[in-house]
Amino acid sequence: MLKAKEINFTIEGAKGELKLIYQLFKRPRLIQDNEVIKPKGFFRKKYQIVTDKGNTEELEIRKNFQFVRIAKLNTTEHKLEENLSNLEYFIGLIPLFISALIGGLFGAFIGLFAVALNYTCMRLDKRIFMQILVSFITTMLCYLVYYKIAPCMALIIKNLC
Repeated sequence: MLKAKEINFTIEGAKGELKLIYQLFKRPRLIQDNEVIKPKGFFRKKYQIVTDKGNTEELEIRKNFQFVRIAKLNTTEHKLEENLSNLEYFIGLIPLFISALIGGLFGAFIGLFAVALNYTCMRLDKRIFMQILVSFITTMLCYLVYYKIAPCMALIIKNLC
């Protein structure tokens, strides 16, 4: 269903072929010339890659506002993936809208995590039925999380006041 996705790419200045492998709940791996490169940093993944000249430089891989992975070497940025279609963006936002209607600001905060999960799943599986199913499941998970956490938050706020 949701298999690992491999992105093969080359960047001007980097030696050889680069490959980025990522799955849903695993850390992304970068491979340069059949050698796995360990990332540095927790949120911003930076990899020490070998350049054409034999030096090592930092390659940063991150997601932009549209949840598209970007590789940045020195000052140049390279898109590694295409943008999602408008329909995929709409389907991915359904948990955010529903969670915000039910839970207000706190529900929207929970819905943001579901949106990020939806967009990652949509990049791994392009079948529209699976995308709708994943969006429905994450919406239900948002309900469960909200209805488990919201009463606890209400008690904490009540006891503080």
